[in-house]
Amino acid sequence: MKFISWVFVVIIGLQAGCSKNATPAIVNNVSNISISPSSGPAGTTVIIRGANFGASVSDNLVKFNNDSAAVLFASDDSLVVIAPSNGTTGHVTVTVDGITATGPVYSYIIDSIDIYAVAPASGVEYWKNGEEIFLEPTQINSGGAYGLAVSDTDVYIGSYTNYNQTFTAAYWKNRQKIILSSPDSEGEVRALVLSGGDLMWEEAKIPILFIGKTV
Repeated sequence: MKFISWVFVVIIGLQAGCSKNATPAIVNNVSNISISPSSGPAGTTVIIRGANFGASVSDNLVKFNNDSAAVLFASDDSLVVIAPSNGTTGHVTVTVDGITATGPVYSYIIDSIDIYAVAPASGVEYWKNGEEIFLEPTQINSGGAYGLAVSDTDVYIGSYTNYNQTFTAAYWKNRQKIILSSPDSEGEVRALVLSGGDLMWEEAKIPILFIGKTV
């Protein structure tokens, strides 16, 4: 009888030892696998794909190179976010429950802006982004470019030229000269305005606004 009791105690002890060495539960960590697109300007909608994201928008903290992004949609394997306006090129990170996953680099693209300028000079010329573009010479240091209008890739320059005291009113479209004969070719195109398909200009000799179709 004593032998049976001792065996029973040993079995209980073995069972207790096994329970202490049980495999712990596996924690699913957030992972950031891909972003699309991987470049663009501020305000771009970006899709982040990965695993174990928060089910609610508020559960996910997304940053573009440490600048917080607005999260529009969230699911376990994807997020839809907006590239922040103050963001800079760098890694996209996602933080869920204090665990951060670092993803690919998002590259910011800055929209280019072209700057044009005109000024009366000893010739018809204008400047684009600091580069001088010469159209036509004049005489006796008179004449030059006055008006300027830009539409998409088309550049219009209003001007007049002086050859032997003969003044010619004209404008240029993409470096091609168009002489104005109405009402007076000796006027000066001082202003240019584009409106739809119409090009409007003002001549200084006879201060009237004229309208003509662009060519």
